[in-house]
Amino acid sequence: MKNLLYLLAIIVTSVCNIQGQQTDAVLALNSSHMEIRIKCHDLLFNQLKEKFPETFVRDEENPDIVRELVGFEGKKVVSKKKEEEIRLSDDFSGVARLFDQVLVEGEHLDEMSGAHFLCGDKVFRYKRYGKTKKGLVFRMVPIPIARTKPGFSGGFGSKKLIAVENKVVMQKIGFRFATKSHLIINKISFQSVNGIRADFEEQLKVWNSFPRGKADLNLAFYQKTMEYDNVEDLVLSLNENSKLLGRVVVPARMSSVEHINIWGVLADRRVAKLYELLSELDPKQAAEIAERNFELEMARYDATAAETDIIPLMSRHALEAQLFLGSEFCSEKKVIEMLDSWKSWHAERFDKRSFQFKAGAGPDFLFTANIYANLIAKRNNWSIEETNSWLGNTFAKVIPAGEPLPSISEHWLYASDWTPNKKDAIQLVPTFDATNPFFGRKRQETALQILRSELVGPFDLDSDREK
Repeated sequence: MKNLLYLLAIIVTSVCNIQGQQTDAVLALNSSHMEIRIKCHDLLFNQLKEKFPETFVRDEENPDIVRELVGFEGKKVVSKKKEEEIRLSDDFSGVARLFDQVLVEGEHLDEMSGAHFLCGDKVFRYKRYGKTKKGLVFRMVPIPIARTKPGFSGGFGSKKLIAVENKVVMQKIGFRFATKSHLIINKISFQSVNGIRADFEEQLKVWNSFPRGKADLNLAFYQKTMEYDNVEDLVLSLNENSKLLGRVVVPARMSSVEHINIWGVLADRRVAKLYELLSELDPKQAAEIAERNFELEMARYDATAAETDIIPLMSRHALEAQLFLGSEFCSEKKVIEMLDSWKSWHAERFDKRSFQFKAGAGPDFLFTANIYANLIAKRNNWSIEETNSWLGNTFAKVIPAGEPLPSISEHWLYASDWTPNKKDAIQLVPTFDATNPFFGRKRQETALQILRSELVGPFDLDSDREK
């Protein structure tokens, strides 16, 4: 079993010191991630350089460094009556992820009322942008790097990017613009703050640099995560009460008013590495392992709860991490069974245990709602906007008029080997950012019934309408 799960090929030539200073090291990287990075880089500097040499904007002092890549140049008129899309050539879809931001140039850009990034059938709305003398600057939306096996049933986008021989296959990317009156788009360019080097080894040094002069949690967590080279050790490590748990996972869970448990799961590099390992397996095998890991974690959770009514954070975090991974690799039916098994376990012990157990040992409401909502979105292949539209229409029937309606926001699961200069995304994981729309136990119970019923069967909204 253990040999079967040794899937991560580690490439190490030397190690960055604990102070975070840049060295000549090629840091340990997931082999499938490395493969895609190399192919994207090769596509940029070989195929695109030959096909579209005029699109390259090079560094003034070093021509081997590309600062900008022009993806569109022409004249696109956007009127108040109709939003306009600019879909880029397939040649650019494979290399856009190498860049940090997007520069949009044109006329009357102050009249822009909306801008969206398009990736296949997914739509991401830009909420913020900067202004320069040349135009408007948007961040580059992360394009998932995960390579997956055919038949993988993962969620919002990772199955769309697959390394095939010497190509990187991905759905088309583009942009959509809206205006309050009238504007013209003349040029769209991808920009790199630090530049893209023609030599891949030199580029890795830029991506893999960490802050100088101080110990960096990012580097420490990176180094610790790379010590684990199989699923079994990674799973067990999630139950460790380490300094990194307290200094990385716990702060990641905290919003201004409450804990958002799924944020801590997404911030955990070990969870990301488990995702990477599972995504390299045959989908059926990955599902079996994810299911088994949840069952083992549930057994450990039960053993811990037998000794105390106050569940340690690492125990809850480990179980939620396995539930999240199950929601990505297991069938919809199996994920619901996982949630139900935890809920039933808690209910069976509820009357005999203390207040602390009753309040803190069962499934977290917002985490559960998030799993349900993401299953619903994946089943229907909805974008975040489409999911929020459904949430708004559905919950308007049970939440009093004038109160905020629930919605999910854009969050990403980053690769286990991400660095400050290279935040590669594995998967988009939309999350609820607050319980505000679900205030009160009665409303929360109703919300979970509504979400669950969308997956398993009808629920009478009128019977639970708030008076």
